Amino acid sequence: DPVAPGGCPTRAPVPALHWRLRVGGADAAAVAAALSARHPVPWLTVEPAAADWHGRLASARAAITLAGYNTVADLAALDVPALLVPDETGGEREQAIRARLFARWPGIETAALDTLDAAALAAAAHRLAAGPRRAPLPLALDGAAESARRLMGLVRNSAA
Repeated sequence: DPVAPGGCPTRAPVPALHWRLRVGGADAAAVAAALSARHPVPWLTVEPAAADWHGRLASARAAITLAGYNTVADLAALDVPALLVPDETGGEREQAIRARLFARWPGIETAALDTLDAAALAAAAHRLAAGPRRAPLPLALDGAAESARRLMGLVRNSAA
């Protein structure tokens, strides 16, 4: 497919997928509006990040996202196939380590940002969307509550 300046495809690689691009940051609404105006295609919705994130993610056929802690924790609890793209700018390593560890599970892949272009993103999205839903990962996501419970147990035991 032809690619417009900025790396966005100028037509849908496969019309069966609708792409939803969520934009974060203080100027998310302005950035989303500018991107929508720059790439007006019917198969793409560009919008600011919103509180319905978890519901949208749960209903997605596939997710392509940075490998931030909260996002990966949300994905872990769901059955959505995903491509994790770690932010490695400024020497960051945490997201790359997290993405690599999560990519050991079926239905989760990782790719370096500098290796992706419109064709690679489209291929990953279609491959993941065409595959089966994956099982939620067997992770305990209640670390804060569990830590508090254990600390309270230690306090009770030391007071006794």
